[in-house]
Amino acid sequence: MNSTRLVWLVVSWCMSLLAAMAQQDTNPDTTVTSTPAISLSGIPSSHRFDARDIRSFPVRGMDQLLSLVPGVVYQNGELHFRGGRAGEVRYYLDGHAITNAFTSRSMFEPIPEALEGINVSAGVSNARFGRALSGQVMSTMKTGGQQLEIFGDLRTDEFVGTGKEFLGTTSFGHRDAILTLGGPLPGLDQTRFFLAGRHLFLRNRQPRFVTPFSIDLQAYQYSEPFPGPLVIDQTTFANNTEEQNVVQGNIVHEDGPLRIQLTGHYGSGSHTLGSEWPSRIQRFYNQRRNSELKTTSAFLGLTGRYAFTPSTSLEVRASYGMNSTRTVDPDFGETWTLYADSAANAAIGYKDFDSRWYFRQGYETEYWLRFDRTGIFNDSYSRQSQSFWTGALEVKHALTDRMFLTFAVDIERWTMREFSIGDISNLMFFYDRIYSGPLPKTYASPEVRRWLAARVGNVDAYGYDVDGNAVDEGPDAPYHPLFVSASASHTWHLAGFVFETGLRYESFNMGIGMFRDHRDPHLVVYDGNAEVIPQENIVDSKTYGLLLPRIRAQYSAQNGAEISITAGCYAQMPSLDRILHSFPSMVWPLVHDHAFSRPIGLMVQPERCELFEAALRQPLGKYAWLEVVAYLKDAWRLITIRRIRDAGFWDYTYYANEDETRMKGLELSLGLDNGGGLRARLAYALSEVQGTGTYPGSSIGYVDDYPARLPPVELYLLDHNQTHRGTILLSARP
Repeated sequence: MNSTRLVWLVVSWCMSLLAAMAQQDTNPDTTVTSTPAISLSGIPSSHRFDARDIRSFPVRGMDQLLSLVPGVVYQNGELHFRGGRAGEVRYYLDGHAITNAFTSRSMFEPIPEALEGINVSAGVSNARFGRALSGQVMSTMKTGGQQLEIFGDLRTDEFVGTGKEFLGTTSFGHRDAILTLGGPLPGLDQTRFFLAGRHLFLRNRQPRFVTPFSIDLQAYQYSEPFPGPLVIDQTTFANNTEEQNVVQGNIVHEDGPLRIQLTGHYGSGSHTLGSEWPSRIQRFYNQRRNSELKTTSAFLGLTGRYAFTPSTSLEVRASYGMNSTRTVDPDFGETWTLYADSAANAAIGYKDFDSRWYFRQGYETEYWLRFDRTGIFNDSYSRQSQSFWTGALEVKHALTDRMFLTFAVDIERWTMREFSIGDISNLMFFYDRIYSGPLPKTYASPEVRRWLAARVGNVDAYGYDVDGNAVDEGPDAPYHPLFVSASASHTWHLAGFVFETGLRYESFNMGIGMFRDHRDPHLVVYDGNAEVIPQENIVDSKTYGLLLPRIRAQYSAQNGAEISITAGCYAQMPSLDRILHSFPSMVWPLVHDHAFSRPIGLMVQPERCELFEAALRQPLGKYAWLEVVAYLKDAWRLITIRRIRDAGFWDYTYYANEDETRMKGLELSLGLDNGGGLRARLAYALSEVQGTGTYPGSSIGYVDDYPARLPPVELYLLDHNQTHRGTILLSARP
């Protein structure tokens, strides 16, 4: 955004604020019945799904539901709001942010039957919301009523066993059970509760329609014979299981001007690895030892709201959330040091080891197709966790019955931990040689041991040491990204017009070390084998602060028609899973061309976006309406891959803020709601999405070649561009 446009937006906001202060009504008896803040539901281009929509639409997942919004594309398991990249949406539940900064996705998915409604903004929002380039998704949970209510729902196709037919079709082993309970809390006046639970099970989470066949594989001359034919039938993928168990709910207390709400979530899940396509083929003879991915998520949010006067209110929010994943062996669980131990494996019946830490080779065909040997152990283990706490304060004040001010401050602090080891057998062999073999039993320093062990075992760890023990200090301390925002907005209602101006300040700190000079990381070679980055060459990451103006003008006619024009700037950090890695895991041996094994993101800055939008909403009679939205959107400083080639002997790939996209579109929506059981919606979106990269690693093929080619600089249609997109929804209930 150029400086002239920025100055104009800031000046317009200041002038509007001064005008409001000059016209402030000093009468202490002034009361305001309307809300002193403009939410997303007040913006014509936002979309709302209420409980009836969620119940009646033929989809149940959040991503699938959001894909029904005009301008939203769901492709390859990822959401793109108005041409934006995946991971540019911020999620809320009851006003609390629940977006995982590590993945840029929601930390958990609300139970559909627990939701009162979902507000979706595909880009436009006021100054109160930020940290997302492409949109906001705000879910509201149901609260209990004055009477006890119980609801249950069970959906299943488990009428027959795996591979058998029922009414001409086969069973996928699907169970989805929902139970909700809500009402007054016994013994506490003016206090209500709501509780929802969900059990989801899939015996076949990746359905495959195959014609049964069998192949007698011929072993390569140096390979052992296969233990049997490769048989593929309707039951082959049926044990590709997934299970989720979730509990969500809230407690609400209201007493005059005071309202307190406690919202909670706990969920656990698991699914097998190695039983899905195409891993199922490679691991056909070793399905008994498939590892399991386990997930746990928890959230607790407290909101307190107090109205001091009819024109002034204060809202305070605090929350804590966590998400963890573990990839574990079915026999040894979290004790990864036993995975490759021949003695421990022999005790449970697996004895085909060539040595203490190495299993016998797998099966191989004449054309080098390899299959895992029966009983071979899992040679990798990983676990990671992301936890956060937030605090927010929001003040709303009505200057007069036409002018409103909103001030807000948000703080969000994360703790990121990860431990992954990709070569357990090699690390255990390395330790065995160190402590019982001919190699020296001591190291030059603890740092050298840390780097050597990380190299040998392919270990990536922060928040854990190289042996998998949780630590809070030292070179392996967890990372603590910190995000702070402050916003001020002014809204003025005048004879059908609404003028809203706002200014938002965003502060981003990744909480990770960075190179003092990224063009010369100054690697020190130890014993001709290990490259060490000295701690004195790593400094604290920078804090980036940005001012982001917002402005909106809206006119509402007496016949209900609305027209609005909005503009604003937005910023966010890219998903931190691309950036947060331990320093030991980056370095390759000297024989490799690269000094680092993966692109590093230590120099990454916030990504930027500006959006202009015009919207028209026209009622068509009593029950129908038409909405037309046109928008222009530019995003820049998007991360992509580049390569350092002038750092002396070393060279490496890194993430740089050098990509851009340009988006424009026209959206038409026609809706019908008779207030009873008939609802219909017809939507059409015409759009064009151009950019220099489809995803952050899009240019890696250019920069990774030697000599490197120049990355693309011309704008071209991106992979997720869908020029024409239409949606038809019809719901009729008695």
